[in-house]
Amino acid sequence: GNQQKLVLARELERQPPVFVAANPTQGLDISAADAVRRRLLEAKENGSAILLISQDIEELLTLSDRVIVISRGTIAYESDVDRLNGDEFALAMGGQQREAAPA
Repeated sequence: GNQQKLVLARELERQPPVFVAANPTQGLDISAADAVRRRLLEAKENGSAILLISQDIEELLTLSDRVIVISRGTIAYESDVDRLNGDEFALAMGGQQREAAPA
């Protein structure tokens, strides 16, 4: 956990315009994960765009303004977090898409 926090702090100290974080809290205890999430939110507030790649749905919804689910190389679902359709999001995360309603 300390190594992850150290690397994150070092990289964000540079105030990059874009920062890619892949599973940033994976394997961390609760307090270390909270520290990492706070640091990512601070970076976002200071103007960095964060590309968050995670399978942790709570983490995605807490840290993201927008979510995109990519399945089999195509965008399966895309939405602002505040307009997210939970059923469609869950289906896309599971590799499925909702059937279109008949016309």
